[in-house]
Amino acid sequence: MNSVWIVVVALIGFEANVNGQTTSSSRSTTRILDLSTSTARPATNLTCGQNEIVTNCLPCEDDCETTVRNITTICIGSICFDDGPQFCECPMNGFARNNNGNCVPDAQCPTPTCPSGEQWSENPCDGTCEVLQPNCTLFNCLLPDCACKPGYVRFFDYCIPKEMCPQKKVSRCGTCEAGKICKRHHGWFDWFFEDVGSRYSCEWYTPCEIGLGDSDRNDNWW
Repeated sequence: MNSVWIVVVALIGFEANVNGQTTSSSRSTTRILDLSTSTARPATNLTCGQNEIVTNCLPCEDDCETTVRNITTICIGSICFDDGPQFCECPMNGFARNNNGNCVPDAQCPTPTCPSGEQWSENPCDGTCEVLQPNCTLFNCLLPDCACKPGYVRFFDYCIPKEMCPQKKVSRCGTCEAGKICKRHHGWFDWFFEDVGSRYSCEWYTPCEIGLGDSDRNDNWW
């Protein structure tokens, strides 16, 4: 079977006020759907399930996981059949497929289950043992996700009570000013300087930065 691909893109923009000046930024999230593995049911006279519609085009649908995360689905290059099979489609305008394969209203999509010490948040902005209260008005986390519960901070990607934070054992940057953390540089040339202090520098802690790994968050704690 030939593969048919659909690109799903979420574009999110926001503005932040820094030193009296308004700056704009945006973030995009992309996922690829392979319709060759679709669970659509082709038939001649098709009877679809609740909330589904009959279509002669390959279905393009939202699912609950992307819906609760405010990710917008964009279908590119629809393939339709004038005299071919029909399909059951969960319409994107207000509906999504849940984990059981049922087409349900967006409002019925369940809230994801979060790990211990975390809860679902529309605007997650976690502190760490080093930066207990990050400036969440400056670094807005615009994609809903699991966040640490009140009184908890993120430590090695786990949420722990802030009173359990250990004391620093090593400081590769010296003392960073409030709101900054000691971050490791990931440039190709930097990997030749494993034990050189210049490979690390104090930078603003951005709780929603894409690609911020555990080593970046916790370089001062081991």
